[in-house]
Amino acid sequence: MANLDLKYKINIPFAEKGDRDEIPDTSPDGLVNNTDGLGIKYELEIPAGGEYYERQIFNGVVHKVYAAVKELQDLAILAGFPVDMTKALNILPLANGGTGANNASKARSNLGLGSLATKSTITSADIADNTITAKQLAANSVGASELANNAVDTNAIVNGAVTQAKLASSVVGNLPIGFIYFQLRGQSTPDVLFKTTGKWQDISATYAGEFFRAVGGNSATFGSKQNEGLPNITANWGETY
Repeated sequence: MANLDLKYKINIPFAEKGDRDEIPDTSPDGLVNNTDGLGIKYELEIPAGGEYYERQIFNGVVHKVYAAVKELQDLAILAGFPVDMTKALNILPLANGGTGANNASKARSNLGLGSLATKSTITSADIADNTITAKQLAANSVGASELANNAVDTNAIVNGAVTQAKLASSVVGNLPIGFIYFQLRGQSTPDVLFKTTGKWQDISATYAGEFFRAVGGNSATFGSKQNEGLPNITANWGETY
């Protein structure tokens, strides 16, 4: 609940038990009413048909104002607003989905936001414990643009935190679909090497029996298939004695 400034609280409306007239909305006789206020009767001298502004009328007018303000204050307390309604402008309590503040600094404080809430970028100086957690980031995410190697994999984000230790043991390349990896003897398979979550397809059959030859020398044009460089040698052998 909001901090209530009780010195402005109206506990009893003015003249609650005193003699007072009920002020009507209109008066065809020119008497006090909510539409015209003090009607034309009060402009005239008494001998000319004028009226006195009596105590009951004054009590009735002031009581109506006080009663209305008290009703608003009671509703404000119920909703968690401060009693001084001038302080309640543009304020929605936390319990009602607001910030409970009428300025940005107080709103951040009430919501438990730190200095990162005012920054558009985050540097290593902002991370004292070498950990970026979801709570520290407004968008609850770390994108490629925030990291020097433009890579974070799902293994690095398993509990809402990206730490240096996780990044040191995790690699994600921005590998496009269709990327081809040549695995040499004794080397790791691509899913282990790149730690990707996608599916790798073995396309060895597409190049079955072919050797890979660098461009240049007597090699064929890039993109074409070249026959073996040592053709079979055939010959006729005669009899020997």
